[in-house]
Amino acid sequence: MLEEFLCSITPVTAEDFAHFLTMQLRRKFFRLVRGNVVDQTGELIAKTNDSIITSPIQIEIENGEAKFLPLRGKELHPAVHLSHLGAQLYTKFLGLHFSLPTEEQWMRAA
Repeated sequence: MLEEFLCSITPVTAEDFAHFLTMQLRRKFFRLVRGNVVDQTGELIAKTNDSIITSPIQIEIENGEAKFLPLRGKELHPAVHLSHLGAQLYTKFLGLHFSLPTEEQWMRAA
């Protein structure tokens, strides 16, 4: 039997996740490798529109600094093309002390 659990009903938007990526890049926690965002060990965090055309997040260079922005019209679309690690780090960034849902929880919530 599945224990009780909480699940957010609001998806993380491309705009929210792009902001997170920009903040972590500026703190030097993340870096860019061929259009992919990776952590300092090289683990994939997310794919940008430069590495996969269906990603709603693009890279923009402004004053010599990279930042991430959602594609125009995709600001409120769900964040996609992020790794499990990327999702975990995002919840920590928000200060949430929750875990990502298990497959069983995800199926129950659907």
